[in-house]
Amino acid sequence: MPEFKKTLDIPTLENWLWEAACKIRGADDAPKFKDYILPLIFLKRLSDVFDDEIAHLADEFGGLEKTQKIVDGQHQLVRFYIPKEARWDEIKTKTTGLGEHLTSAVRKVGRINPRLHGAIDVVDFNVTYADQRIIDDHRLANLVQVLSRYRLGIDDVEPDILGRAYEYLLRKFAEGQGQSAGEFYTPREVAILMARILEPEPGMEVYDPCCGSGGLLIKCHLRLLETHGKKENGRLKLPDDVAPLKVYGQELIAATFTIARMNTVIHDMEAEIAPGDTMRNPTFKEDDGSLKQFDIVTANPMWNDDNYDKGFYESDGYGRFQYGIPSKSSADWGWLQHMLASLSDTGRMAVVQTAALYHCTRIAPLLHQFIGFWWLSDTTNAIKAKIPIGEQRRTYALSVLKHVACRYIRLAQYLVYGYPSPCQGGGRGFVRRVATAESNKPVSRF
Repeated sequence: MPEFKKTLDIPTLENWLWEAACKIRGADDAPKFKDYILPLIFLKRLSDVFDDEIAHLADEFGGLEKTQKIVDGQHQLVRFYIPKEARWDEIKTKTTGLGEHLTSAVRKVGRINPRLHGAIDVVDFNVTYADQRIIDDHRLANLVQVLSRYRLGIDDVEPDILGRAYEYLLRKFAEGQGQSAGEFYTPREVAILMARILEPEPGMEVYDPCCGSGGLLIKCHLRLLETHGKKENGRLKLPDDVAPLKVYGQELIAATFTIARMNTVIHDMEAEIAPGDTMRNPTFKEDDGSLKQFDIVTANPMWNDDNYDKGFYESDGYGRFQYGIPSKSSADWGWLQHMLASLSDTGRMAVVQTAALYHCTRIAPLLHQFIGFWWLSDTTNAIKAKIPIGEQRRTYALSVLKHVACRYIRLAQYLVYGYPSPCQGGGRGFVRRVATAESNKPVSRF
């Protein structure tokens, strides 16, 4: 199948991904489709961008063949060097031994490019179960041919292609299993709204203790580009005198951690993404062993997590739970206290949480003492807000969603884009005042 040079819009992207998923459907559990599709999309993106960079350098060095030889010896001339066997033109011609070839290719890419180690080279496309290949070469070849249909180069797709693909595949398998996609990722509109409330500034350090695929961190990065970037070759880039964000994330699930690494690489972000259980073993600490503190904390932690008991909270070595021990049935209050302990004295925080936390008679009074918040009500479509009083109080924005259901996504769409929503009355102006109360900066498109 030839590779067509078409630009991917969102409906086309989703149809393309679903066709790709159907090529390996039945070979493995639906939730694992992404574990094979996304690394291949990542590899194709890297390969296509590499080809674009070679073409650009050819104008300087005088011809593609000569440029390729120069780059083969001077890898620093390109962002990521892709060896011949990992280039898409080579991969899509393989008819036998494809699983073994892909596994070898991505591992070589990881060895040559240290920034990609642990992101692109963790999937074994040749893996077996009970002496049988999980995805045989025939299905892999069909998948490669479908993915060959569109270029993913510099000018072909937006940088967030991997994030979009991840969200779509998660939503599809969640719907197929009768689950809410909000259990697995933060809806795009909600994430954008959170980033706009937080208003990241140049050089800030941003932290997500349960970062998933890195979506909330990336939205903060994109918000800084929106407010401080300059267009260059049709894309927003930060000027040399504007410091980028430094983002930090930790993720429990290994496959999702890998996707977060890929996602931040694609966006060319200064990112440290670590694997592991944040509550038991937080990665980011100071030299004295205390928790590192950040300018911005943004998160959508797992709701009603029951993996921590009273003994865990009481023996905590970081002094995180001074506002009270969470119940065994839900770590929601524990997550909030971890984030608070990870926030600088002048920091800002946005977190998706269940409204039940704010109705708890034991916890709600504590929240009102030090948190100003706005939230999407779980009982009405109204927007309610409470602004902190006093110049010395920390600034927080806590978006509270009992269920990430259709009406909340539509309401977030209304606030971000001005789309029609169930919100009635002066919602836009009211939220504009809430979002700019601390900075007095206008919020675009509000």
